[in-house]
Amino acid sequence: MLTALLLIDRLRPAAPTALLALSSLPYAIAATSVGVLTAFVPKSLFVRIDNAMYSTYQRLVLFVFENFSGVKLSLYGDVEECLDKPESILFICNHQCTVDWVVADMLAIRQGTLGALRYVLKDTLQYVPLFGWYFYQRGCMYVNRHGFDESLTVRELQYLKNMALPFWLVLFPEGTRYSKKKPAAIEKSQQFAESRHLEVLENVLTPKARGLLIAINQLRSSLDAIYDVTIAYEQTRMAGRRGIAPNMFEFCCGTMARKRLHLHVERIPIAAVPTDDAGVRQWLHQRFVKKDELMEQFYKSPPDSAAFPALVVEESCLPISSTICSLVLFSASLLPPILSARWRKYYAIGYASGSVGLLVWLKIRRH
Repeated sequence: MLTALLLIDRLRPAAPTALLALSSLPYAIAATSVGVLTAFVPKSLFVRIDNAMYSTYQRLVLFVFENFSGVKLSLYGDVEECLDKPESILFICNHQCTVDWVVADMLAIRQGTLGALRYVLKDTLQYVPLFGWYFYQRGCMYVNRHGFDESLTVRELQYLKNMALPFWLVLFPEGTRYSKKKPAAIEKSQQFAESRHLEVLENVLTPKARGLLIAINQLRSSLDAIYDVTIAYEQTRMAGRRGIAPNMFEFCCGTMARKRLHLHVERIPIAAVPTDDAGVRQWLHQRFVKKDELMEQFYKSPPDSAAFPALVVEESCLPISSTICSLVLFSASLLPPILSARWRKYYAIGYASGSVGLLVWLKIRRH
């Protein structure tokens, strides 16, 4: 009996992982079909349809990361002002683990702009089966830190600049994850700060301003604000866990103890952001100096207490009614391969051929 329970516990991550991974095929088929509409309908209508579809899939993601995981959110700072109405923003935050990507979902759905999310992504993520292509065609950008093509990024930003709907562009200025398991990255970051005569940071990495600069310079006239979000995971206040954030599996399927996410949000009107490059670089570093101080306060505060100043919502829970329809829809789309060997074969062929074909299309489209 004990062995069976241990096995069930170990297999617990398999269900949500399989649900999200396998659902990408029917979603990619639908997205490809809708993509044909670009030849026949106005761009604004296509963007609305695509945003609605993306919102539907991300609600499935949020079912896994909020409803299934049982995480509790504590919200601080300018939360009420940020969630008051839809607007076009740049979203910057500290980067500790893969769950950070979902944090933008968690805030966007509470503003009513879940479908508006776009990301600046590492170049390697274009090889993610099916979604590598999809993210690009909906306005996300792939960047290579070691071979950055500024002209390509500027061209791709025009998609958002010409969009007549609100958008969120998510950037991680640190460029990589902060983790005590990666001491070399932390040391390199601190050495970089010293070489530039900048304040050395202990709990976050020194931000790189290049991507943010290009985004601000190209999109300023389309932006309402920048949301500066500081993320803290309650698990990192456990003994021996400082600076080691949970991965996706631990976050979703780990024990309920300390499963709380603290989000400090500050809204900066775009008019308050410097207009010159040197000013933006200094401004960004000072934002991360403040993040460093907030994280230090978080680590020094007692477990399960308020992590940051200006607590607004102690426990924000996403109602199951916000995600259940997406769960039912995508679960139903997986019934054919579950019940039929023939359909499993079709899904396998579609997954493999679609991944390769769409990657080739992406390579052609970007050049």
